[in-house]
Formats: sequence, C-alpha cells, structure tokens
Amino acid sequence: MALAVERAGATPLPELLPPSYLDRLLREAPVHHLATWDRHRLAWMHQIDRVLVLQPAARAYDAEADAPPDTARVAWRQAVGRLVEAEETRLLPYLLVAVPAGERSGAPGLSLKLLERHLLPALAAPVSTLQGEVERVMGALRGGARITLQTAAGAEWQASLAGRRWLADDGRIDEQDRRANAHIGNLPAGAVYTTVVEESATGELWLPEAAGACDVRLTFENGRIVDVAAREGQEHVQLLLATHSGDPDRVSHVGIGLNPALRDFVGWTLVDEHVSGAVLVALGENRYLGGRNQSDLNIDFALPRASLLVDDRLIVDRGRLVV
Repeated sequence: MALAVERAGATPLPELLPPSYLDRLLREAPVHHLATWDRHRLAWMHQIDRVLVLQPAARAYDAEADAPPDTARVAWRQAVGRLVEAEETRLLPYLLVAVPAGERSGAPGLSLKLLERHLLPALAAPVSTLQGEVERVMGALRGGARITLQTAAGAEWQASLAGRRWLADDGRIDEQDRRANAHIGNLPAGAVYTTVVEESATGELWLPEAAGACDVRLTFENGRIVDVAAREGQEHVQLLLATHSGDPDRVSHVGIGLNPALRDFVGWTLVDEHVSGAVLVALGENRYLGGRNQSDLNIDFALPRASLLVDDRLIVDRGRLVV
C-alpha cells in the first residue's frame, strides 16, 4: 500500500494500529501517554492530504471485565476525538476499507476463505454500478419529510427529515462530494444515508446486538434514549451511553445499503451496513455529515430484516429494496 502511494507521487505516513496492538496499548501504556497520544499526530494532521484506514474485523469484548481499564479508554477516546476534530476542520477525504483478516472472520463459523469470497466482489463493485443503485433509490427519497423504521418485535421509530439531505457512498470521493460535506467513504461502498432532526426522534428501535448486549430495545422521546432494555447485557449499553461525552443518546444518521454484491450479513458492521436492503442506524456524532449532534461516540448498527419508509412510501420491506 505504501508503495502504491509512492508510485502515485505522494508520501505515505503509515500508522500501524491493528486491534491486537490497540488492545495491548490500552492495557500497557501509561495513562499520561494515552492522554497526550495525539500531541505529535495533531501536527502531522495539518500536513496530510488524505486518510486511508484499513480495518480488519476487530473482535468484540465479551464482557466489561475483558475490556481495558476505564481510565485508559477515556484518555484514548479524548486524544482520538481531538484528532477527529482536526480531520473535520480540514474536511480531509477519509476512506475506511474492510480488510479480510484472521483475527476474527465475522460471524461464528465463517472462515477467512468464506469471508474473502463474500467480501472481495463487493470491494471490487464498479463505481458506475453503485452510482446506478444510488440514483434509483435517491429518486424515491428526495423531498421526503419524515422517516420511519420498523424493526423486530413490532418496534417502530420515527424522526423528521426537515432540511436534511440524503448523501451517497458510491466508492468515490470527488469534489462534488466534498462540496456537499460528504468527504467520508467506505469500501465496500454502496449506501445512501441522512441525518435526522436531532430532537425529533420518537418511538422504539430494536437492535440485534449493541456493546455486547443482545436483543436490545431503545425507547426515544424528544430525540433522546430514555429507556434501554435487553434480553442480556442491558448494563453494557447503559455503560456505553454513560461513558461518552456530548450526546451519545441521539441518532447520528440512518442509511440504506445498496451494494448488489452483498446479500448476507456476516457479523461485521462495516460490511453488513452495505448489504443490499440493509438498514443502518448510528448513534452519536454527526456534524461531519452536516448534522448538529456532538459526541465522542459514533457507532453504527446494521439491522436485519428491517423496513424503512419515507413519508408513506415503503423503500425497504423487511430487508428487501422495493424501489
């Protein structure tokens, strides 16, 4: 990768931070070092032109006892938050790439070979194909005033779209994207997404998993989570919301996956949220998408077999695009 950057006439500034390295860093480095981890990196941030992140499928913590100490995680998050602020100020093009790796291959029982077979065609999906999917779905979304999500167990959630724009992730970050404040892309690509009026969210949202909890139900009033219920691990979700700054209890954005090469979930959100017909919900920070919510939490959830309506028009019906 570094050689490819050099051959393009640029200078690479690689930073190696795989999950196992980060896990040991948070456990073994002094807290005072973690608190100033961004000191030199902030200076570098003003010299770089693009950010490319290669992300393997990181393992999830099974219990709070398995996680690094709270003091280390808080110091780390604050340092990373300052770096993110610098990225956002400069509107640096930012590409996040899912890389099949052996540390965790997604869903239980999914081998690395099967994950590669699932993921590589989606990574290579032509931009023209993804743009065609985006334009087709955008035609049904433009001008909508309200969004409704219907998830498992009869849960229904609604929010206002007044004044909010649908953005597209088509695998390319061009000047038009940057002018629209859409300077962040993913591979695999293929999605449309929007922020919502932060104070407008109401109703119930079901998540299959969140922060180690399963079968999670979030209740919203006036845009905030006012109740958390889960079949197992409810306290992990409550801790997630309690240990982040700003407003982590608001919805950041909602999206629809459009990559035609992805048809099944593999237990890796970066991949699953681009499955054709998947519904994405994120909590926390959304100013980088043109919203008004500030938080050091930004976490995505891919919802299986969810339905999405804009005004009264059905866009996704139980995990299947119908436009």
